[in-house]
Amino acid sequence: TELVCVHRNIFQGGRKVAQEQWIEPGDLVPGELVVLEAGDKIPADIRIVFCTEGAEVDNAALTGESLPEARTVEVEGDGVAVHEAHNVCFFGTTVLKGRMKGIVFATGDDTFLGQINETMTQCARTRSTLETQIEHFVHVIAYVAMAVGVLSLVANLMSPVQRPIDLILENAATAFFAQVPEGLLPTVTISLMIASTRMVKRKVLVRKIDAIETLGCV
Repeated sequence: TELVCVHRNIFQGGRKVAQEQWIEPGDLVPGELVVLEAGDKIPADIRIVFCTEGAEVDNAALTGESLPEARTVEVEGDGVAVHEAHNVCFFGTTVLKGRMKGIVFATGDDTFLGQINETMTQCARTRSTLETQIEHFVHVIAYVAMAVGVLSLVANLMSPVQRPIDLILENAATAFFAQVPEGLLPTVTISLMIASTRMVKRKVLVRKIDAIETLGCV
């Protein structure tokens, strides 16, 4: 694990002395002063209190922007969002150029990236139209299979021809499992393949893979 350089105040000979220490990123707490140089990964959300001229960070992990962004100690106005402020560095990003010092104000799940991750994990996945239709179809087939199995059992029991109980149960089970659509899976797979091929020819772009299922069943 890459260690982080922090400034901590210690008491030495009855006096408070500032000292640099190297600690694990997980041991950081809000309020600590972190020292970062070019190539360092930012271990927490920090507010810059000092940086060299021309300091830059890579926010691709946070914003997806490939171009480096400049960092300064100048405080942004009230109308500027936190993630757009140039005096703040975020957990998960990297220092590309310069040297800076900053005060930790958020760690772990409290960081901006941690909050994004928590929001994404809490979002319920929307079921596609194809999933809903297949589930409905399977339920219908299940009810039909149970009805056929029960009717077969009753018909064998009421038949004038006397049959042993094991043969009656075998006939009912055969009638029940005969309703299972064994060709459902390959049929759906082949249909989606054909739909995907047609969409490729038309150069269709989709953001979510579930959209292919929905478009494919239209």
